[in-house]
Amino acid sequence: MRLLAVGDIHGYLDKLTALMEMVAPTLEDRVVFLGDYIDRGPDTPGVIEYLIGFGKKFPKTIFIGGNHDHLLLGVLQSHDIIPFANRAKKYKRIGEVPVFDYTPGPAFIRNGGFKTVRQYGGDLLDIPRSHIEFLADCYLYHEETVDRQTYLFVHAGVFPSRSLEKQYPEHLLWIRNPFYLHGGRKKETTDYGMGGRIIVHGHTPGLEVPGTHPYRISLDSGVYQNPEEFEGRGRLTCCNVLTREIWQM
Repeated sequence: MRLLAVGDIHGYLDKLTALMEMVAPTLEDRVVFLGDYIDRGPDTPGVIEYLIGFGKKFPKTIFIGGNHDHLLLGVLQSHDIIPFANRAKKYKRIGEVPVFDYTPGPAFIRNGGFKTVRQYGGDLLDIPRSHIEFLADCYLYHEETVDRQTYLFVHAGVFPSRSLEKQYPEHLLWIRNPFYLHGGRKKETTDYGMGGRIIVHGHTPGLEVPGTHPYRISLDSGVYQNPEEFEGRGRLTCCNVLTREIWQM
């Protein structure tokens, strides 16, 4: 069995399909997608439809939700297209998490949402119910233990030295500097106060992919960015987290 993780996709269906052909997952593999399926790229609807089919073909697949995905759900809630989120004390899926900004629309547009709406025909009402349900069902995080090592899959990262049960959803979806700069001079070896878990995340392009940190694997390789301006970016990455072998497209 391989334990595979895929970084931020952002609407790039062509790169996603080519990458999966290269990786050639089997029914024995676990594939964890790390979120941010929408915005920025040319074909968000195609990506969501592909992932729905992928999950049916490979039932062990886990889908994590990203901040972009959550913003879209917030816009749909604010327009009464879907019910407001359940304010449960313990969240498992991003569809249960209330939007932290009471006006999610501007944040959604700033982060590439206009392109997503246009790809769906220019109206939020044109987004298929199956696509909305897919995003709402995405997990906030997933834990898996292999050979006594626990891997924590999450979109953005964690707030260091805070138990998983006490993490705020906004940290799991949005955090940057407090996470990967934690530890000061020892930031290259810190375990982030998470009990030895290896944290597998996307969200922040520009970090070394997958990196050599003993307790962190970073997989956002800036699929939407110009590689001529940003060296090493403009790619979609998949990693076998058990070996740190990577595939990129």
